Amino acid sequence: MTATEGTQLDDLDFAILRLLAQDGRMSFAEIGRTLDVPLGTVRNRFLRLKERKILRVIGWVDPRQLGYQAPAIILIRTQSKSIEYIRQQLERLPEVEFLARVTGEYDLLTDIICKDLEDLDEFLTKKLQPIQGVEDARVLLYLKYHKPISAPPMSSIRQLKHSREFTIEAESQ
Repeated sequence: MTATEGTQLDDLDFAILRLLAQDGRMSFAEIGRTLDVPLGTVRNRFLRLKERKILRVIGWVDPRQLGYQAPAIILIRTQSKSIEYIRQQLERLPEVEFLARVTGEYDLLTDIICKDLEDLDEFLTKKLQPIQGVEDARVLLYLKYHKPISAPPMSSIRQLKHSREFTIEAESQ
């Protein structure tokens, strides 16, 4: 089985995903009413999407609203033989919210959340720089959130054309 065969979704699956991307707390009953399908169908589809690891419902928290004024992205260039070790070290740090291996000039991308610039400086000098194999790091400080994360692929999925029966328009901002 190829990766695409194992994850093929139909129009109803996409419609459920679009609604949950807009409001992850939407009830099965409300989704069913919106899509004009039985609650049991929505529940079964939801469970299947979770079981197949296509869907994971999370809450996005704006760190600035909690007093964390220095959220940042850090691009990290590593010595190639050290990338796995560095990944493991970064995963253990409480400031690291997201970590991914990437292509291009840098090897890793991480989102971190720090209380303030002093906390960010301490993270960089006392936690990141001492990790053996880190060659370079580029820090990008978030200034303002314009479009918070929903579900990563949903921006593209919203643009796909599906049958009229299950088409849901994205809420206007």
